Amino acid sequence: MPPPMSNTAPADPAAHASSEPHDASDANTESRGQWQRLDTFGQLMLIATILIAAKLVYARVIWAPCYGDPGEVQITVALGAVGHPPGQAGVISILRAFVLAMPFFRADFVVSGVNATFGLAIVGMLMLLMLRTGANPVAAAIASLLFLVDDQYWHLTMTPETYATCIILLVGSIWSFLSWLHDPPECGHWKFWLAVTMFFYLVASRGPTLAMSASFLAAMIFSSKGRAYWSSHYIRRVLIMFGIGVACIAFTLGSLWVRDVPDVAYNYLDVAHPGFPDDYPVTNTTTSDKVDRLIWLVSAKQFDYMFEPTLDTMTSQMRWLIYELGWQYWPIMAVAFAVIGIGAVELWRRNREVATFVLLMIPGGLVPILLIWVISHTTMLPNLLFPLAWLMGMGLTRVLAISSRAVWNIGVVTVVAFCVWLPAEASLIMVERHFDASEYLATVDFDAMPQDATILTDSHHMGPLVMTQINSGRDDIDIELDTGRWTVDFVRGAKGRVFSLINPGHQYAGETKKFESFYEMLLPTTPK
Repeated sequence: MPPPMSNTAPADPAAHASSEPHDASDANTESRGQWQRLDTFGQLMLIATILIAAKLVYARVIWAPCYGDPGEVQITVALGAVGHPPGQAGVISILRAFVLAMPFFRADFVVSGVNATFGLAIVGMLMLLMLRTGANPVAAAIASLLFLVDDQYWHLTMTPETYATCIILLVGSIWSFLSWLHDPPECGHWKFWLAVTMFFYLVASRGPTLAMSASFLAAMIFSSKGRAYWSSHYIRRVLIMFGIGVACIAFTLGSLWVRDVPDVAYNYLDVAHPGFPDDYPVTNTTTSDKVDRLIWLVSAKQFDYMFEPTLDTMTSQMRWLIYELGWQYWPIMAVAFAVIGIGAVELWRRNREVATFVLLMIPGGLVPILLIWVISHTTMLPNLLFPLAWLMGMGLTRVLAISSRAVWNIGVVTVVAFCVWLPAEASLIMVERHFDASEYLATVDFDAMPQDATILTDSHHMGPLVMTQINSGRDDIDIELDTGRWTVDFVRGAKGRVFSLINPGHQYAGETKKFESFYEMLLPTTPK
């Protein structure tokens, strides 16, 4: 027989928990701040979510040399070389450590695998943070999987780029910092300093992420533990923090310095790009030249046009962002943002110091998008989507709690998933195959190339060709950008036969003939 119903309304669990006496282990916890442990159901849902995401991701990863920027990342990691501005030596060094640790696998394979794994880890960490702040495991799983839908996240996970490594550094610093805020005093402060190191290391490679520092600072001030920690020995701690920042910057600049050396298979600083200034040092043989090249690289002078914000550019960026978030389906988008708004209120009710952190992540992710004028923001948009997904999970938690009926729960999840899926144009089912160079490389036979050959290529094919050269062991072959090199003088000065990816036609004064997948550039014949 069921127990008799009470006329008294059930007490709010959060209020009941806050009314109970806390032991010493909870002394550092705010009256409304709870850092919850995962129960068995939460652990099972976390594992299931990661497995579902892994099934979706690993089946679509490009396990081959790539065109364009992803291809350049593959070769800079494989060679420990210098990539396009701002160089990102710190991030490249992390990926290179994995390549060196797995010498029996192709470098392009390792970079693709590590990148995808970092992308999966971001989804897992997002769900874990939601569960720690009291989200319903089902709601957290749905919000985490919907984070996969955006095409910018999909791009950073599917293609071997540096974006996933940057975001995992940010998410790792967030986890360490918030964990430290909620740890009992006997756990020490190593998580705080780990968060500082990871965040500074990221900023040294990707400066715009500095906007996220407002979240850390505000949460530190808002938390009684944070205030107490900095109220004593603050000068020493500031000096330690300054030292960590200097060390991260020194490591990044030092890595670029030692990699900018003559006679390497690939060095972006030696490639004659149209964006190079007239006074750009073309050699790295003197210290002054190397300093000038390093300053040009880390300051991203080649992309100055992106860093001149005006009202027009910021308006354009805002329009792009609104469209990216699904403005063409604005009634549906409104439903999703209503759930996010509910989530903000719910998180504030549960844990104000974490809510402060997450809410400030939104302007921290928005400001760089508005100030830096580019076509897309694969590197920064996920920084904005991350807190929005977190708040969506919390909002779903509150909405699902309205009723325990299965029909209600299934209906809510279906509606919210649809309202995110449709504006995102179902990117989850797309495959980024336009970067995959496998089909093209199947037509390239490096073994058939003569000794000491030179191959001229465009920047789009540079990555896959150099990666294939590395995999084939043909160190004698020289691969160079074709800009300014379709000349008779260049062919005469080459150490061996010269081949071009495309037929230069009238741009070359000599003759050409087809050779395998290339066109051999022949010297003009002497008229009789």
